[in-house]
Amino acid sequence: MSWTEERQAKWLLRRILSDLEQEVELASYFHTVDLLRYNWGEGPTNFDQSMGLLRGTDFSPKPSYFAYQSLCTLFDAETRRNQTVQMTAESSTPSTQKSGNPEIHIVGFERKGFLLAAYWTPMDLFQPWTTQSIRLRLTAKEKVKLANPVLIDPLHQDVYELPAPPQEQSSLLLADLPLYDFPWILT
Repeated sequence: MSWTEERQAKWLLRRILSDLEQEVELASYFHTVDLLRYNWGEGPTNFDQSMGLLRGTDFSPKPSYFAYQSLCTLFDAETRRNQTVQMTAESSTPSTQKSGNPEIHIVGFERKGFLLAAYWTPMDLFQPWTTQSIRLRLTAKEKVKLANPVLIDPLHQDVYELPAPPQEQSSLLLADLPLYDFPWILT
C-alpha cells in the first residue's frame, strides 16, 4: 500500500474517535516509534513497521504525533458521549467524488459542559478527496448553547473562529463547514 505519514495521521484520528464513540474503556495507540528492520527473534530483517508516532530513524515527531496530541488535549477522563444533542449534516456543495454525495459521520461528546462535535467522511484514505462544504444542524430537546464556537483541525493543529449562531434555540444550523476525510471538531 502507498502508506504515507499523512494517511497514518488521518487513520489515527478516525480510529481514536471511533474508539471514544464506542465508549471503549481503554483506547491506546500501539506504537510509539517506528520499528526499523524489525527482529522477529531470528535477527534483523528488511521489514519496517512505520506506524509509530515518532520516526525510527531520528525519533522526530510525525504528523500522527501532533494529531494524537490534539485529541489528548480535547478528550480526557472528563469527556463523555453527548447523546442529548442530535446532529445531522448534509453536503452543501455539489460533489465531485465518484460516488456522489459523501457519507458524513458525526459523533458528539461533552467535556465540562461544552459540546465537542467531531465529523468527517469515512471515505477510503487511498482515494483522492476534494474538500467539500457541509451544513451541520444541532437539535436538542432543550436549547442548544454554542457561544463563541470554534472549529478545530486536529491534523494541522489549527483553530478557526466561527460566527456566533443565534443563542439558545432548540435547533442551530451551521453552514459552510469544511468536510474532509479526517475528523474536524466543532466546540
